[in-house]
Amino acid sequence: MLDVQSLQPSYIFKFLANYIRNIQSSYPVFICTLNCSFNNHHCGVGRKLICSLSKHFRENFHCFYFVLTETMCFFCFLQRKSGLSVPSFINRIPSNDTPPTLIRTNKFTSGFQNIVDAYGVGSYREMNPAPYTIITFPFLFAVMFGDFGHGILMSLFALWMVLFEKSPKLARGQGEIMKTFFEGRYIILLMGLFSIYTGLIYNDCFSKSLNIFGSGWNVSAMFSSEVWRKEDLSNKMLMLDPNVTGVFTGVYPFGIDPIWNLATNRLSFLNSFKMKMSVILGIIHMTFGVVLSAYNYMHFKKRFCIFLVFIPELLFMICIFGYLVFMILYKWLVYSAVDSRKAPSILLHFINMFMFSNTENNPFFFNAQFGIQVFLVVVVTLCVPVLLFGKPLYLYWQHHGGQTFGNYR
Repeated sequence: MLDVQSLQPSYIFKFLANYIRNIQSSYPVFICTLNCSFNNHHCGVGRKLICSLSKHFRENFHCFYFVLTETMCFFCFLQRKSGLSVPSFINRIPSNDTPPTLIRTNKFTSGFQNIVDAYGVGSYREMNPAPYTIITFPFLFAVMFGDFGHGILMSLFALWMVLFEKSPKLARGQGEIMKTFFEGRYIILLMGLFSIYTGLIYNDCFSKSLNIFGSGWNVSAMFSSEVWRKEDLSNKMLMLDPNVTGVFTGVYPFGIDPIWNLATNRLSFLNSFKMKMSVILGIIHMTFGVVLSAYNYMHFKKRFCIFLVFIPELLFMICIFGYLVFMILYKWLVYSAVDSRKAPSILLHFINMFMFSNTENNPFFFNAQFGIQVFLVVVVTLCVPVLLFGKPLYLYWQHHGGQTFGNYR
């Protein structure tokens, strides 16, 4: 228990000043006026404390509504212990000022919140994307990194920092670089764990493939079907044909088949796979971010932003990038090894979509594809002027006496 009467005035001032400063740094919701009255004889602090508080805080400080009770209890405690005759009190004063944003973090979430704040701090009561970033940031890093062996090394290094984070030696021996790693230890840990997962999908361990479950390709079937002969073994390159019975026995249980590590077209195949997968994940991520903005518009009762910003943005993304994802998935599902040579080029179709043309050697995926592409381009074209001029013109019209259409009453 704090014995105010036994404490020195300087200690009480330091304790009280730090307490108020911590409340002040928590960002405000209401402006409160603090009127502290201390008895010189009982408290031993007197006018020096009051003047010092007035100098530092100008008799006003900011605090959250839910800490008003805690603050009042603190001064009541000082009053009771020191025997003050005049009680301390706190007044809530209404204010139209936009308060800063409070985002409570801990040692796990602070690193991710710093990443979000590096791009911009959200306005007061806006939706905070940091909780989603806890998963999306290390996962998208792992999509790029994707190495099982290096992921284990990263995880072990981060796990060591997490387990010994309270060690005095580790805290004292931190240089500038090591301090940066230490503050992001939980980020590195998640990046390492996700890299292990994506490394298993890519079947990549220190740039080498692991044959854990056994390959789904059978070379002997090429000889039994008499497609290959013994003299063909002297050739520099041999091509496995999955259309030959017994050559392709099934999909590898998890990840990329290790036989691709021996193929001459390994790099082109893996780059194509990783690029298309990254496009799909990236577009899903961006679309999710656009959807989050709709919750902000609804919360702040800006219905006009839903019609003039959110819907055009969503249509713009879906009509261009969503259609690209559709073509990638459609090509993966429809074309197999039997007719893979006849599969159209997605890149050419995507370019021809905006040129309203078609390449002769690049057939359509389906019959109505050309008409659908024209419709999508028209929708995208209509969304552009709405995004550029819709909101400014509406605000201009509203500022000059327009009705409150698009706002909640």
